[in-house]
Amino acid sequence: MAAKNYYDILQVSPSADPEVIQAVYRRLARKHHPDANGDAEMMKLINEAYAVLSDSKQRAAYDKKRPASSPRLKTTDKLLIYQSDLHRERESWLMTGDDSCETEQRGGYFHLVITQSARAAFKVLPTPLYDLEIKVTANLPRTNGKCAECGILFRKSDDGFYKFAMHRDGYYSFSACYKDKWSRLIDRQHSDLFENGDNKLMVKMVGRKIKLGVNGELLASLQDDKLLEGRVGIFAATGEEELIASAAFRDLSIYQIQKRKHDHG
Repeated sequence: MAAKNYYDILQVSPSADPEVIQAVYRRLARKHHPDANGDAEMMKLINEAYAVLSDSKQRAAYDKKRPASSPRLKTTDKLLIYQSDLHRERESWLMTGDDSCETEQRGGYFHLVITQSARAAFKVLPTPLYDLEIKVTANLPRTNGKCAECGILFRKSDDGFYKFAMHRDGYYSFSACYKDKWSRLIDRQHSDLFENGDNKLMVKMVGRKIKLGVNGELLASLQDDKLLEGRVGIFAATGEEELIASAAFRDLSIYQIQKRKHDHG
């Protein structure tokens, strides 16, 4: 019988921090617990994996003899590489903005407030990524003007970035900034999938294929290859004639998408 790969079972990277392993375990336990009509056998495996990986001595011993990742992996398999409730500042974040931007941790959210027209502020993780999936809960209050926006930046580099923007009243758009030139890949459009208040935004990009989602539903699929690698972040921005924009974020998760592997056995 093949040895069990506890990292595969918990869907985390072998380099995952203990806090990430604990957060993922809790999420999987809620999903698979028999009391929630989950799979009892899967829950048993999850508990077994967590018992080892949550104990530093057991994890070190396991790492010395652990098996390689499972040979059969689909392109949708992913490893959680970063997770934060965004309630606290992280030293690893980079803040790009000027004195027209204010930040605050309050009420369980990270708040970005812009106080001048035609301004944007980004909060970006420094590590560049390629194939990825990002999920974050964002709230753009109705007190904002119609041109205010917030959302996800990804593949941000010296050449530019992609921007998935949520606007007021159920509108969204998707753009690319490449070598200081903007292109609107999805024009501003409306979707009934957006809620008043919190919305769970999702971006998945593998190679040149991009998927955008909200609240667990797919919004759009498209392809673009202007930018191949870069950093990930969240942003808020004002419009040309608006002096203030405010957005609130929480529960950010970033996954690395695994390459397809074939079973040669």
